[in-house]
Amino acid sequence: MNPLPLLDPQRVATLENDAHARPTLYRTRTALVAAAGYASVALLLVVGLTVFSIGTSESRIVLALAGLAFMLGGIYVVLSCLSQQAAAPEGRPIREGEAPELFRTLEKLRRKTGAPAPIAVLVDNGYRATLIERARFGPFGGYHHYLIIGLPLLLSLSSSELAAVLTMEHGRFCARQGRLALWVCRLRHLWNQLYARLQEENGVLGEFVARFYLWYIPHFQAYALAFAREQETSATERAAAVIGSQATASALTKLTLFGRFYEEHYWPAFWRQADHRTDPPCGPYAGLAEGFRQGERVWRSRRWLKEALARKPEYDDPDPGLRQRLAQLAQDARPSAWPRQSAGAKWLGSTLPKLVAEFDREWLALNRQHWQARYRTARQEDSELATLRLMSPDTLEDTQLWRLAELTHTRHGSAQARPLVERTLTRQPEHDKARFLYGRILLEAGEERGLAMLEESMRQNQQRVDEGMGYCERYLEKRSRRHDLDALWARLGHYHGWLDAI
Repeated sequence: MNPLPLLDPQRVATLENDAHARPTLYRTRTALVAAAGYASVALLLVVGLTVFSIGTSESRIVLALAGLAFMLGGIYVVLSCLSQQAAAPEGRPIREGEAPELFRTLEKLRRKTGAPAPIAVLVDNGYRATLIERARFGPFGGYHHYLIIGLPLLLSLSSSELAAVLTMEHGRFCARQGRLALWVCRLRHLWNQLYARLQEENGVLGEFVARFYLWYIPHFQAYALAFAREQETSATERAAAVIGSQATASALTKLTLFGRFYEEHYWPAFWRQADHRTDPPCGPYAGLAEGFRQGERVWRSRRWLKEALARKPEYDDPDPGLRQRLAQLAQDARPSAWPRQSAGAKWLGSTLPKLVAEFDREWLALNRQHWQARYRTARQEDSELATLRLMSPDTLEDTQLWRLAELTHTRHGSAQARPLVERTLTRQPEHDKARFLYGRILLEAGEERGLAMLEESMRQNQQRVDEGMGYCERYLEKRSRRHDLDALWARLGHYHGWLDAI
């Protein structure tokens, strides 16, 4: 199942050129394509009313009733397909009495952007801040808005930086963009949400409706992409106008660098403590500030900044990328240090430490058993590894040599494991697990041939596809090679028969 529609790169490029060359005509065509999303309802109405009229005019009651039943039943099926609600966003609700300063700030931003007021403000554990629109009746309206702010963001950004992020989120719903732009961008998100669920529809009429929309949605999304990119540009301009270009640039840079560090370094490092400690030294959120300070040499490094600026947006991604946003703001990329006073400390006051303690308690309750199981496994692996290291690799049996390589990778990393994995493959060139691990190690070292190793392993063992594609995705997306990733996925799909079955 594809969670999002796949767009034709050439068509996207052509439509992008049309949007710049003939903006008025393009907007008209996009409006017509957007309106075509309601064609199934209109078609059922026309067919049903036509049959009903014929039956009525000829006094054929059965035919009239059949037309009426077709029309009402068909419309019911269409509405049931298209009105499926997305799950309500999860998070810890924040009441105004807990954070009056936060709500005063949000109201100021809302007035300055003209965005709708959220019905709830939620805090979750993601490194993000987003204003989510939830449609109660799918493309037919009834919208509720939820503002979600990640606790890590409250802890790591200053109040001006987080205000810039929130202004950008509100700016995406700014009425100044025009009604057509808002409508098209709103439909873009709604159709994306429905796309995966439509693939699960069954029943004769339900499947027919789903097939129409599975064809229609990618067609519409290609048109809507230019509007989505304009929306991103407008949101950045709005943040600069309301909060300031410097704070907006700082926020965008931090979101990129801090977000990567949070996912790729902080959590793996926190979990590695389970290899040596029976219990965490502190909760993960209470230790976040110290973890980021210790990792400052990583996330503030020139290499990370160069990689962030080098990332090019994908053809189907409306996000223009950090470099283009900074150019729009006429600002340089200067990753600032950890704030002296975080946005959470300023806006939530005494509620912030309570919130951190609450999130830590919840995390520990969910993960304590996993932590202790990892600790026990680590002790067993250390004991087994020490025994294997007492012998020369040349004297080990094939299974023992592979186990030595596997444990060395788990306990000491790729650099120490690589010679042992290579020795395993010399003895057993078709060793599936060794080939897969070697492909990982090569990609981590930046060696392109790791892609071929992983592809061959994923061909031989379909169960490795999800994990293997994750490693390939990180390698290729870091190098802005989404096309190569799509091509790899297509080759595997044809090999295993997924695409042929669609």
